[in-house]
Amino acid sequence: MVNPSPAHDGVADLSCRGLERVIRSVWSRTFARDVAPGDDFFELGGDSLSIIDTVAEMRRLGVALRASDALRHPTPARLAEHLTVGSARTVTGRKILPPRELRTSAGSDPGAPVTVTALAPGPGQPLVVFPSSSHLAAELAAVRACSGPWPVLAVGAAGSDRLLSDAGDVAAAAVRSTQAVVADAPARAYRLLGFGSGAVLAVETARRLRATGREAELLALVQPPVAGAVAGTPVETAVLHEQRLTNLARRFALTGDESLTEVGSRMRAAGWYEEARAEDLAGLQLAWARAAQTIRRYEPAPLPGAGCVLIHDAAAREAVDQWRAVLGSSRVHLLDHGLADPGAALGDAGVGRLLRQEIAR
Repeated sequence: MVNPSPAHDGVADLSCRGLERVIRSVWSRTFARDVAPGDDFFELGGDSLSIIDTVAEMRRLGVALRASDALRHPTPARLAEHLTVGSARTVTGRKILPPRELRTSAGSDPGAPVTVTALAPGPGQPLVVFPSSSHLAAELAAVRACSGPWPVLAVGAAGSDRLLSDAGDVAAAAVRSTQAVVADAPARAYRLLGFGSGAVLAVETARRLRATGREAELLALVQPPVAGAVAGTPVETAVLHEQRLTNLARRFALTGDESLTEVGSRMRAAGWYEEARAEDLAGLQLAWARAAQTIRRYEPAPLPGAGCVLIHDAAAREAVDQWRAVLGSSRVHLLDHGLADPGAALGDAGVGRLLRQEIAR
């Protein structure tokens, strides 16, 4: 039996994580058991009557929730993300604004060298990792979970967003990353693993390696975003930047008055930008927007190969369909988190096991 939580007069923490905690608390009382972020309301034993009761309780706490929201997003994590990032209705009487401190962003440096960091020593064929930027710590944890007796290298000290932002073109960024990898770890064949935006860079690096007489014997992509025409109508970088800041403000309940130190603290608590310094957060958001624009201009050509692997959330249908077509005879592993935040998938122990199995083939 779960002890009832103290009564709430309202929701103090309007962040995605804060709302998730409130939802879990309400559901725990409803079902008299601990409720995890990924637990499904109906699999817990809920029905149409109990969902009305929980919606009423959430509204009493100040959350502008409708029964249809709870029906479409039946886990605490999905519902909390919908109410923050996916909706402007979050909590009654409060408007969340993009944080002012993140608007001043450092410029890019197209001439900056591409760094290649050795994560683990070993003999044989290197595993080359292309991390994103926002969940670098979780991605490297997933890499450690699938590591073995082979050298592991990471491209880009701050993730792939900065590389794509600086180059302004996926193919150009791939030329630079290929040159850096080959110079640092000369080999006939490589295994490539990319996360998020880094997965897009990994695809073109594999193509570049093949064009230079080398081989990408494994190309594993974890949650790559949609690219090119599939991503929709072209959008200016400034618009993407503003959308990014708005989404972050909603996710972390930022009013615009927080210092970068406070912004960084909230992000790290939720598993975002754990490796970044507070003073770098503004530049990282502009780099994200420029990288997103670069990916929107990129039309990936088919790159079939027996060693291609795609790991993605099943809810991201457009991305799954696009990259399945690009990779041809790829092995596809679908996850069921249903979140825009990739942190849940990266923290899934099953992802590390899948990657280890694929790398060890």
